Amino acid sequence: MRSRQKLAELYVRSNKNTEAYEQYESVAKYFSSNGFYLKAIAIYKQMQRLDPSQITIFNRLAELNEKQGLVGNAMAEYRNLVNYFERNGMIADQIKTLEKMRELDPGNLNIRIKLAEVYANNEREDDGFEELEAVLEVLSEKSAYDKILKLYKMFLPLYPNSKKMQMGLALAFYEKGDYPRGGAILENLLRDKPDDPDLLRILGRGYRDSKSWPKARQTFQRLLAMDPTDLDIRESLISCELGSGEYDSALGELEEWKDAFFKADRLDRLKGFYEILKERLNDNSLVLETLDSIYELTGDGDKLLDIISEKMSPLKSLSLVKRYPILCWGLLRKILPTQVSTSIWMMVTIRLNWIWLRTRLSIFNSNR
Repeated sequence: MRSRQKLAELYVRSNKNTEAYEQYESVAKYFSSNGFYLKAIAIYKQMQRLDPSQITIFNRLAELNEKQGLVGNAMAEYRNLVNYFERNGMIADQIKTLEKMRELDPGNLNIRIKLAEVYANNEREDDGFEELEAVLEVLSEKSAYDKILKLYKMFLPLYPNSKKMQMGLALAFYEKGDYPRGGAILENLLRDKPDDPDLLRILGRGYRDSKSWPKARQTFQRLLAMDPTDLDIRESLISCELGSGEYDSALGELEEWKDAFFKADRLDRLKGFYEILKERLNDNSLVLETLDSIYELTGDGDKLLDIISEKMSPLKSLSLVKRYPILCWGLLRKILPTQVSTSIWMMVTIRLNWIWLRTRLSIFNSNR
């Protein structure tokens, strides 16, 4: 092989490029077939200088760099191939090469975007859409919404009738905080399908996040008319009512649906709603009663004691003894010693203990 290589070099000096090319090719094939990839790469580079028009050399160089683990060099050679195939209208070869590049470097989003574009422009719209969705998912995880918007603007002309693309663009606007533009797209889509639940959900979210409370409430009510048992939408409606200061309406919704929230294991959400109402509807018995039940289930019993002790005087708290005997027993132990004499405290304690015991016996007898 060394003699063939020397002979090729002599041909080069004599300007006999064709003969030199043939000798180099024999040497390159020998090195590559015997695992000497770096030596083969060096020879193919010399061949490339002799005849840059030989497109097969780009492919051989890409394969050898890939085998050697030189991914960056391999990608550069494949990129040269893609450009050549594109210039010469060799679509099938262009797609095949791009697919190789995707396989070699799946994290390279530019390659996948290019592949999606070529698919879409050459009657493989479904493949292009699938590739685009994979890229959008990666960008969404990175919160790269500027890039996402650029991609939608790039690909929407290729999918002009795709509702999914337009909804995706609207969501991207939402994530950027551009609710008017996102909402305008969805409202336009809603004209053709006024009862589309997917559109209504996204549109309602935009109204809610932009604090357009009347529109948000109306949208969520439309969705609940379709499915009254949807607790996600019910939560959104209650959030809107709380956000717009319609506390009585929110309480009415909660009281009607709190059992469903309990059964669906949504105690934390329910607790959050009632704690807001506790701050807004002072001393509301419905709110306090439900909070009492929630705190008992969540193990936050001390919280209700704090609430009542902050809101009520000790004497007013005493009026709750018969209604909440066990609760007030703990409450009075907490607030009375610092405000009344020891003798009164002892009488109250005896009375409360008697009420507590009587209540427990009553519960016990009813369960027998």
